[in-house]
Amino acid sequence: MWIRESSCTARENGDCDIYQNLVAGGTCDVHQLTGWAQDLRVSADGDDVVALVGVMGLRMLADRSGLTQAISTILIRPGFVPGHDRGRVLTDIACSIAAGGADIADIEALRAQAQVLGPVASDTTALRALGELTDRDLHRLDAVRADIRARMWSLLPGGVPGLTVRRHP
Repeated sequence: MWIRESSCTARENGDCDIYQNLVAGGTCDVHQLTGWAQDLRVSADGDDVVALVGVMGLRMLADRSGLTQAISTILIRPGFVPGHDRGRVLTDIACSIAAGGADIADIEALRAQAQVLGPVASDTTALRALGELTDRDLHRLDAVRADIRARMWSLLPGGVPGLTVRRHP
């Protein structure tokens, strides 16, 4: 059964107007990217079911860690105001892949969760967003992803635990 009505009253609108609503210091209103999850709660006692519920946590992590916003900031192009914020689009593509998507068209599974996520870009918009990326953008995205990953790891008590690799006999 699909969720009929979301308890989330403040949703991501998929159209962060960071190009026109920059606040002092050059950053934008982060609430525009994270508002979709403001009142989102996961419980096991409801009658309604949300498909891909694990994606919600991953998307929230990207938003709350600052990754979605950082991607948006990197991809600002003067004179270009996209219908869907490019940081949100790329984050949703990553969530689609994490949910098992094997093709850009699989982002449609997230679009089907509009009652929870708000508007999600179409596969055509997602493909266009990927096509707009330059080599410079990719290098900057890689750097910001590494910075945010390092910051998140530093928040773990004792840092990231050591990795042990076992060989199978």
